[in-house]
Amino acid sequence: VWTRVFAFGDQNGGGGQHTGLDYCHYAGGNWQNLNLSTTSGGVYANNPGGINGQTNVHVTIVVDPLGNRMFYYNGTAVASNPGVNGGSVPALSGLIDSTCLIGKSLYDVDALLEGAISEFRIYQGVISPSTLALNDAAGPDNYVTTPGALQAVHLSSPANPLVVNQNSQENFLGDFANVTGVNLNLYGGASYVSGNTNILTVNSTNGTVHAVASGTTTVIASYGAMSATNSLTVVTIPAVLTHRYSFNADASDSVGSANGTLMGAATIAGGKVVLDGSGGTYIDLPGNIINIQTNKAVTLEAWVDFGSTPNWCRLFNFGNDGGSSEIYLAPNGPGNGNQHRISENISGGRNTDWRGAWANLSAHITVVIDPPTGTMSLYRDGVLEYARYDAIAPLSLISTNLAVIGRSLVGVDPYMPGSIDEFRIYSGALTPAEIALAHQNGPNSINHDPGALVSIQVAPTVYPAFSGVVPPVVLANYANLTNFHLQPNNSAVINGLTVTSSDPSIIKVGANNMLQTFRPGTVTLTANYLGKVSSATVTVENTGTLTHRYSFTSDANDSVGTANGALQGAATISGGSLVLDGSDGTYLDLSPGLIEGYDAVTVDSWVTFNAGAQWARLWFFGDSQANELYLAPQFGLPNPTHSLITGFPIGGGGVNSSPSWQNQTLHITSVYGNGVMAVYTNGVLESGTSSSIGLVSEVGNSLCWIGRSPYADPYMNCSVDEFRIYRGQLSPEEILATQVVGANQLLTTSAALNATSASGNTVLKWPVAAAGFSVQARPAVGSGNWTTLTNAPTLVGGNWQVTVPASGAAQFYRLWK
Repeated sequence: VWTRVFAFGDQNGGGGQHTGLDYCHYAGGNWQNLNLSTTSGGVYANNPGGINGQTNVHVTIVVDPLGNRMFYYNGTAVASNPGVNGGSVPALSGLIDSTCLIGKSLYDVDALLEGAISEFRIYQGVISPSTLALNDAAGPDNYVTTPGALQAVHLSSPANPLVVNQNSQENFLGDFANVTGVNLNLYGGASYVSGNTNILTVNSTNGTVHAVASGTTTVIASYGAMSATNSLTVVTIPAVLTHRYSFNADASDSVGSANGTLMGAATIAGGKVVLDGSGGTYIDLPGNIINIQTNKAVTLEAWVDFGSTPNWCRLFNFGNDGGSSEIYLAPNGPGNGNQHRISENISGGRNTDWRGAWANLSAHITVVIDPPTGTMSLYRDGVLEYARYDAIAPLSLISTNLAVIGRSLVGVDPYMPGSIDEFRIYSGALTPAEIALAHQNGPNSINHDPGALVSIQVAPTVYPAFSGVVPPVVLANYANLTNFHLQPNNSAVINGLTVTSSDPSIIKVGANNMLQTFRPGTVTLTANYLGKVSSATVTVENTGTLTHRYSFTSDANDSVGTANGALQGAATISGGSLVLDGSDGTYLDLSPGLIEGYDAVTVDSWVTFNAGAQWARLWFFGDSQANELYLAPQFGLPNPTHSLITGFPIGGGGVNSSPSWQNQTLHITSVYGNGVMAVYTNGVLESGTSSSIGLVSEVGNSLCWIGRSPYADPYMNCSVDEFRIYRGQLSPEEILATQVVGANQLLTTSAALNATSASGNTVLKWPVAAAGFSVQARPAVGSGNWTTLTNAPTLVGGNWQVTVPASGAAQFYRLWK
């Protein structure tokens, strides 16, 4: 473990690495790891799936500071997880490569490499995919730069038949005059066509097929004048209940023969197994009979009353003693006990963590692990919590030695307190609709068949304006299940659903049917799901609502809500501002859970910054060192920036800009949610994205502070004149208006519209404080539909203004929000 294929850098005086670039093919936990440590910072890229013992492996390392990329290929496929860990990729100029080693680490304690290296190459710059494809085909001892004329092409399918919703990339190889077996997907220039997109679709350039519905069709791959055809079959494999534990009198399996044994103080009471959390108290199942590894996919389902769950206890655990070759569900553990986890501790395995410990609550929990489709999904009470689609490691890697409920296979972990009404194991993946029906029917029914799809309904919904990623509200009605929300969040992928918009300037439909919204207005959304069609008129509106306001006139009270703040340490109120001097323990403590239940949040503040301090927080929402949303005025050295950051298990990230904020007075508006992550200074957008996948529901609800970090970071040195929290996102016009009217005036929700005639136009005006309104028009006072004008208001002097050409006929106008 931790041998290095290569290591370039220098050592410190103690026989360790000072700076270094190295690649380890077999790191602790059976990972591959690529590490870069320089004098200005360090990052790493890795993946679970070491290649120890494998032969003739072609590994290509790419380090690209200019593109902020660092990854590695195994063969022609990128093997490292997406992105880098630890921040931005630092410049290679900070690498002191005085010692360059092959087969040895810069840490003297690490073992030497045992193996054979056929060829080792170094390129200046980033190797192109086409060059890598030629290198892989030519092999060691051959360096081909020009493939020559194409002689033949070959198309094959690594997965055939495919399961509905499965993705698989076609193998398309080209034989050229100078080299054979070139991966044409990587080399570039290949094209693909599906014979029937109702059965499967195919990416036109990289050959990734997606199984849509049962049937057989063809895929045609072309390169230049040559083509090849493959026949592919798509099948549906229903999930089958294989083991059921109802705990009526014991831990027997009423469906299979994998009867369980009550261990320790475990008892049966009231149709449930009761676990008191004491050492040795759990349910022992026969892992060799359950035999998880023989399944292509598996669903695990339980109705549980969780007690006060300690960190790293387990609801279930299948694998080896000591915690290897395993899958498990920990109701409490990651995120300092503020998250729960489903984990595959196998080569290429994945984890899914989500905010909130499952403690002192009752829930119906469903876990689906479906390697053919790459799906790892977690449901609570029949509703998808989160799903990822890169969990392709086969279940055959899971050991059948041990299977337990209420116990961890790691000996030092505690046992789980709680009671379990029902525990089920299915061979195969339950569908989202089947899981919803199972929840509806409860633990005493094994019917999970929703029946035939009868109809769908596009719900007439109000969507927030200026959002980046919003799931459409499309409900499905089955024979046995009604009003099933097909896409409850942005991680839900529904095979066969297509949504379209009548006006992409108001609502644009993106990948996975996610909606991007723009200015307020009305559009028609149409959905087609498995042949059922529905349309509805939906509305886009500015939905930001002020929920908390701290003006610091004489105290830290909330003049809009009831979440009064408490001054801590040397914090004072002076001159209408909250004064924080940066001393330890000096901050404002706000009520916990201020943004609980929000889908988006806007935090608006007027601040005078004094001397900056690295990693101090202007404000922080979250749990103790987990599930964080915060604004840091100074972040990163030697060129500090200011940053809006989320520390989430899923979709964490940040937006930042230079320079840091210090010794200046600013109006700062931060927006997060519905795909948007943005920072405005003095009413102007400074940095942002509209494609963030993190959710406000991931923000912890135990800590809300102004001026404090949950880490051992400095406290803020600043004065805060005004601090506001809005439920929802303010529009760009509303943010600009708050800058114009200042900290002492709120925006208004009513205004008089003034119309004047000028140069053949009608000029419509209303006060600046009435921001976020749109103008609607119709030809008669009491009849006809109001039409929302597409003209965006502009700020002229102290008024918003819209100019429309005079039509010569009567027109009536109103403000609408």
